Amino acid sequence: MTPMQRRRLPVLAINLALQHKVGHCELTSELLSEMCGKIISMSGMQQSFRLLLDDMPEIVIDVPKAPDYIGRFIARAVADDILPPKFVQQYKELNAVMPPPGISPVVSDTAHPPVRIASRHDSTSISESAGATRSSSGVSSCDANLSSPSGDEPNYALQAINNAESLLTSNHAYRHLDIVWGIPPNERVTTMLMKQIYAIIIHYVSGGSFEGALSNLNDLDSPHFLHEVVYQAIIIAMQYNEKDEVRIKTLELLDKLCRAVVISYDQLVTGVRRVYTELPTLQQEMPIIYVLLERFLRSAVEMGFMPQKLAKEMPQNPRRRFVSEGDSIRKTSGVIERV
Repeated sequence: MTPMQRRRLPVLAINLALQHKVGHCELTSELLSEMCGKIISMSGMQQSFRLLLDDMPEIVIDVPKAPDYIGRFIARAVADDILPPKFVQQYKELNAVMPPPGISPVVSDTAHPPVRIASRHDSTSISESAGATRSSSGVSSCDANLSSPSGDEPNYALQAINNAESLLTSNHAYRHLDIVWGIPPNERVTTMLMKQIYAIIIHYVSGGSFEGALSNLNDLDSPHFLHEVVYQAIIIAMQYNEKDEVRIKTLELLDKLCRAVVISYDQLVTGVRRVYTELPTLQQEMPIIYVLLERFLRSAVEMGFMPQKLAKEMPQNPRRRFVSEGDSIRKTSGVIERV
């Protein structure tokens, strides 16, 4: 990969993230942090963001929110130490001397010195004199209508830079930049998706509509993570084994999702095999998990969405059975009994 191709990687990643939800932006910020020093140097990262800012007029056509979001990306990159704190001020000075084509020079007020952007290490003493404000989510905003004095096309790159500066000079800036996309640092996107999927399934089995569940799953915009729906639906059916309606509803949900090709065959296989892999661990909490899963798989095969071959892949119970498949099982006071 050539140096230019490496510099284009962050530009491509951010452009793709802008077309999706803030969860993708958080993942992209984490990706850029991991890339810096391994795939691309800090100087290369600076060049990448300059290329991104140069592309702003084209980006805004497809993504009107780009100045705000790219400002967040820049501020987060400074907070993650993949861009130097001086990047923002240097770009503003360069913009004043050599503005983009068609943009009139922006003359800075010499009566006011440049705003100091602190590093993460001394962020707790950042001056509030910049006048920046922040919302409860820690995201600041700048004047979205900033344009050149002559009335030419708005300087979108400068809007993004000013937004980044506003974020970086707010009180306790670096603490809030960790959640600039609204996702706590310990709450990774995958964890959030897992919780959202669990909530969607529980809502459906509690009487929610399939249309509502389908809409909520589509809103997650994570088609390659839908094996989690399969996995969690099976686990929920096992956990509430004393309630037949829960097992029936989870089977019904998976059947409809598979028939609508919302859950692909590969996603179905991945989800089921994840359950197979965790059976020994699950058995510690639910000793009858093998019996319950066999019953679930048998029903799934009968409904037609579960291939017989996949159901036969289920591992054998390593423990000695104390109930037969035909026995009815019930729990009383935490003890499994025959009826």
